Amino acid sequence: MIAFGHRFLSLLGLVFGFASAMHGQTSTAPFEVSWAAGSCRNCEIVRNVGEVQFTGDRTVWAVGWYFPTEGQGAGDNSIIHSSDSGQHWTELAKSRMHAVEPSLSFLDGKVGWISGMGLDASPWVLRTRDAGSHWTKISDHFVQNMHFVDQKTGVGDEFDGNRNLFAKTTDGGRNWTTSTLPGVKFIHKVFFISPQVGWVAGTADISDDLNDRVAVVLRTTDGGRHWASSQVPSQEGVADIRDLYFLNESIGWLITWHYNNNGTHLYRTTDGGKSWTIHPDATIQGGGRWLSVVRFLNPKIGFAFSRDEEVMPTVEPGVAAVIANPETGPTQSGRILYTDDGGEYWQPRSLAGWVYDCQVVGRGLGCSASRDNTPFSILRIVLPESVGTSR
Repeated sequence: MIAFGHRFLSLLGLVFGFASAMHGQTSTAPFEVSWAAGSCRNCEIVRNVGEVQFTGDRTVWAVGWYFPTEGQGAGDNSIIHSSDSGQHWTELAKSRMHAVEPSLSFLDGKVGWISGMGLDASPWVLRTRDAGSHWTKISDHFVQNMHFVDQKTGVGDEFDGNRNLFAKTTDGGRNWTTSTLPGVKFIHKVFFISPQVGWVAGTADISDDLNDRVAVVLRTTDGGRHWASSQVPSQEGVADIRDLYFLNESIGWLITWHYNNNGTHLYRTTDGGKSWTIHPDATIQGGGRWLSVVRFLNPKIGFAFSRDEEVMPTVEPGVAAVIANPETGPTQSGRILYTDDGGEYWQPRSLAGWVYDCQVVGRGLGCSASRDNTPFSILRIVLPESVGTSR
């Protein structure tokens, strides 16, 4: 289990116990929440922590980001690193990018990869074998959503100027092959649980109207040679797949983001992604409700994170729809959603922050988050020893 250090700039510990109105009894699974508010020594632009990976007792790698307000640009990103549980961060200067995000994947505390694109648009994949002390360029590719499942096998996607292609390496990242995917134009998430079994979630256009964009999930059981496709049922155009998470080969969860102020929706599959069902609870999704992350520790215990915020986007002439961006607003309306029955019922509690990404760590979660006036925040959730977390 990843242990967080004691010298945080800010640390708040809370223990929640839930009363389930549905079951008429108190939940037996309280959990502890703690915050670590950090700072970055040499980050000139980025102000928040995005995609995050915990690789040791105190070591965290992440994508740092800054998304400006309307009319001030398309945002900046870079790889950032902390060796003291998120109290202090440093920026990998060579990874700084504008408008697009670099990608990272670590197998353990020593071996990892990052991929991005230089200011001259030259793509690269770098690898480290010594926990980031040295990085070696091994490929001229820009692999997004990059994920290595072992020392040799990595997956992700690449953009060819028109659509996203599925990308795969079998030699540790030196050479990558790409292939088109049936019925998908934009790949948003890539999730593999073994070299053979994985999923890709993306969107496709069925007309020129953005509101006609549909969400699609593809599943492979032979490492990407063949794919089975499933369209996610939605009555609204899907702007983005915000999150995709599989606990095992059967149970998975999906969050879709929609245009204008139509919010987000939570879906579940129990057949490996062959079919998807929207969760029936309208109080946790829909207009003005922005789900960001869903993670399960076992088939029963899971967490999701959201924020309730009416985001009024500006519609420009000639634009059919726009994507609301709640990540840049205030965070007082954040919520933790907790389930101990496999996601049938979600029990909410307030959270003074906006959670961006989470990783299952030991008996709980480690998450990147934003809080008002406390950038570079790390949220930690831990279940007590009395609660089993066996997958």
